[in-house]
Amino acid sequence: MNEDYPLEVLLDLRADAVDEAERDLASEVGRLNELIERRDELGARRQRMIDKRHAREEAFRQRRRDESVTGAEFAQIRLFLKGLDIDIEQLRVEQTRIDERVEDQTSVVDLRRDELAEAKAELEVVQRHRADWQADRERLKKRRQADAMDELGTMVWRGGEDGT
Repeated sequence: MNEDYPLEVLLDLRADAVDEAERDLASEVGRLNELIERRDELGARRQRMIDKRHAREEAFRQRRRDESVTGAEFAQIRLFLKGLDIDIEQLRVEQTRIDERVEDQTSVVDLRRDELAEAKAELEVVQRHRADWQADRERLKKRRQADAMDELGTMVWRGGEDGT
């Protein structure tokens, strides 16, 4: 009784669906990690600029206290600080855009996780069905063997009756 499982093709399709869902999830998680890394890099860069601005401003204040500063020097440092402020704001805007993309990508990752869970559940249903089918086949095989042994025993017993 070497019968093939009648839903083997469905089982293979479900297993392929799980593999595809795992690949899709891995890809989307990779994209999410790239976005998070980019956001963190921008945040660190922005913080370095903020620190640089504060350091330059403090150095200029200290210089103003210690020595006289010309109007041109004062205008130059104010222009430099204004440029840093603009750069800092641009980085903040870019970081905000990436934050939004991280949120969107997180939703995509969650969706892919749900799809993977669903694909695994569907595969498990078919696997349980296959296990039940195999157990039924085995029980049927044992019952047929037992029936054959009973019939053989009956024949032997009847043969013994006739021969006595």
